[in-house]
Amino acid sequence: MQIINYNKSYSKQIPELFTNSIHKTCNKEYTKEQLNAWAKLDIDYEAWEKRLDKTKPYLAIHDKKLVGFQSSMKIILIAFMYTMSIKEKVLEKL
Repeated sequence: MQIINYNKSYSKQIPELFTNSIHKTCNKEYTKEQLNAWAKLDIDYEAWEKRLDKTKPYLAIHDKKLVGFQSSMKIILIAFMYTMSIKEKVLEKL
């Protein structure tokens, strides 16, 4: 696995990973309405791209695939961090 600086070529994969991570790992604890408020299934890619251009997250890449990302604020505080769900990782190996 590699940790790389933000690369715009992953700008569509990042919000998809975020949304899938929320909906697949938190669906037992939250209602659909709560999940959709947190991570809308109708992804606004333009808004995400603006956010990513500002936050410049670090990306975790495995076999040329995005498997996680992490963003920090200038005060060295983690703003957000998401990874693929374990179920996705297991299914990839099958």
